[in-house]
Amino acid sequence: MMHATLLIALLAADGGGGDGGAADCRRTTAEFGIWLQAVVAAAAEAPLFPGKLGVRLVGFQGSPARVTPLVEIVPGRIFLDGAPPDVAPADAPFAAQLSALERGLARLARWRAALGPRRAVDGLITVAVDRDVVWSEVAPLAGVLARAGYSQIDWAFAVQRTKAAARPPRSSVDEELASLASIPNTPYPGRTVKLVEITKRVLDRCPEMLKAMSELAGHDPEHTSASLAEKAAAAVAACRCAVDMDALEAVLYAGLDPAGGDPFTVVSFPLAPSAGRGARPLKAAASARWSAAYKQVVDAARASGATRYRLVTR
Repeated sequence: MMHATLLIALLAADGGGGDGGAADCRRTTAEFGIWLQAVVAAAAEAPLFPGKLGVRLVGFQGSPARVTPLVEIVPGRIFLDGAPPDVAPADAPFAAQLSALERGLARLARWRAALGPRRAVDGLITVAVDRDVVWSEVAPLAGVLARAGYSQIDWAFAVQRTKAAARPPRSSVDEELASLASIPNTPYPGRTVKLVEITKRVLDRCPEMLKAMSELAGHDPEHTSASLAEKAAAAVAACRCAVDMDALEAVLYAGLDPAGGDPFTVVSFPLAPSAGRGARPLKAAASARWSAAYKQVVDAARASGATRYRLVTR
C-alpha cells in the first residue's frame, strides 16, 4: 500500500483552480462519499506494505495489524524489507543468509539511530514466517534478532478479510496508474511521488480537495483515515464537481490500496537477550514445520509473564 498519510502530505504543498459543477453534483458527491468510506474501511485491514514474496501465513484469530513485516522467511530464503539481506544471492546457503541478515539489521540500526532517538530500534520487530519453514530455520533466525537487540518478535498470522470496496470504473489515468508497479518505492518513494503528480493533475480544477489534504497532513494515520471520506466528499461539493470523478476515484483507490495484500494479525513473543541468563528454552525438532510448531510459540507468548524465551533445536 502507498501510505495514505505520505500521499496526503505530499499533496498538501500544492493548489489549483476551480469552476462550476454539474447539476447532479450533490448526488455525485453523496455516492462518492459512501464509496470512499468503504475504501477507507477496507484499506484499514490491508497491510501497510503487503508482502509480494509468496509467504503463506498460518491462519489465526485476531484483529488486522497495521504494521510492516520487516523480516519474511520462506523455506531456505530470508528477506529483509522485501529483498535478500545485504545483497545476499537468493541461492546462498541459509547460514550465509543469516549472516547477511545480521549485517543488514546492524546497518538498519545505525541508519535509524542517525535519524534521531524516535527512529532508533525500539526492540520490536514483525516477522512473517511461511507455514512450511522448519524449526531449524526459525530458531537461528530468532537468535540473530536477539543479537541485533530485539526483545520482542511480533509473529504474523493470516486473518480473514471482513471488508471490501468496489473497484472504480475505467478512467483516463488507468494506464499511468498501472505503470506505477514498475517504479521502486524504496529507498526513495518514487512510486508515491509519481502518484502524487497524477493526483495533482486530476485535481487541477478542484483546489478545495488539495486544501482538504493540507488540513489532514500532520495528523496521525487513524485520524487521517477517519476524516478522509468526509472531507473529500465536502471538497468535491465545494468545487462543484469540477473534477473527473472516475479519475479521482482511481487515484484514491491506488493510493489507499484496499485490496493490497492479505490482512494479518500479530502475536507478541518475548525474546531473551542473546547473552541473557535465565532465559527459558523453547524446543522443537529441527524438521518441525512452522504450521505445527507455532502453537507452542503462541502458548508461550500467552503464558510468559516476565519469562523470556530463546528458541532451541532439539
